[in-house]
Formats: sequence, C-alpha cells, structure tokens
Amino acid sequence: MYYSIGYGLSRKSFGGFFGTEEFFLEGTEDLKFPLFMVSLLSCWHSVSIVSCSLAERSFVSIHNFLTLFISGIIYPVCSSWVFGDGWLLEMGFIDAAGSGSVHLLSGVIGLLGTILLKPRLGLFPNYD
Repeated sequence: MYYSIGYGLSRKSFGGFFGTEEFFLEGTEDLKFPLFMVSLLSCWHSVSIVSCSLAERSFVSIHNFLTLFISGIIYPVCSSWVFGDGWLLEMGFIDAAGSGSVHLLSGVIGLLGTILLKPRLGLFPNYD
C-alpha cells in the first residue's frame, strides 16, 4: 500500500494537506530510492507500534485492515504535513528523523485502539 499510493500521498504537498505526485515511484530518479526506503521504514515503524499496542486484543483481520489503512492513507497524509513540505512544516514544526510525527501518530492510534478494545483478559488472574 505504501509503495502504490502512500509514497505519493506523503511527498510534495507544497503547503497543502497531501501530495499528488510520485505514485508507484513514477517519475522519480534512481537517487530517490534511498529516500523511499527510509520513508517505508518510518511507515513500518508506525504500523508496528500500533500492532504491538493491540496485540492479544484483536483478530488478525483487524491487524491486516489497520496495516493497510495506516500504511496507505493515515501515515502518508500525516507524513506529508512534515516531510512533504506541508502545512506543519510551514508553521515551523521541526521533526528529527520522524521521532515526533511517527511516534505521536502511532501512539495516538494505539491509545484509541486500546481504549476501544478494553484491557487484555487473562493476563493477571488475581487482579480485580
């Protein structure tokens, strides 16, 4: 999902909400492949943090859906606000290698999922 539409949404938003170029890495030079790999790994970290927070609380189908949705739409749009010259960057937001944007986004999604799914059952049998 990130290769097909996510990378295009995360790049070149020019102060806007999301990018509109470079889908399927079309029109990019060979020198942009390392940038794509770094972006892909940042997306992977975001998805893995959410997946770990929902472990043992949801079914595999929920994990698959969230992986596709986060890597295809949610993370790329939020990434374009900072790394694609989006509106947050124009307001002066500075992020050190995704430490703020990746972890804040995935932490909020994980927290919302945890609140919706309630505590894990059976972990602490004597806990009331």
